[in-house]
Amino acid sequence: MATISELVLSDDQRLELRAIAQSRSLPAGYVFRAKLILLLAEGASFGTISQRLQTTAPTIIRWKRRFLQRGLDGLDTFHPDRPQAC
Repeated sequence: MATISELVLSDDQRLELRAIAQSRSLPAGYVFRAKLILLLAEGASFGTISQRLQTTAPTIIRWKRRFLQRGLDGLDTFHPDRPQAC
């Protein structure tokens, strides 16, 4: 049974995240977030992820939470708490 700190991916999610993480044409931020989620799913510690991706724990927590709430759609740059520009 997975604990709250574990992140378990379906096979489809893992395949899509790997494709995103290897992309040379998608926005860098999207590629970064895919790599972050893959590392979390592999069981990497926040320290390892912070060092490897040059990021901070709050950033890791934010994107993990968004992924858990919305799946792959949560990795988009849409900010649910901000009004959308017209």
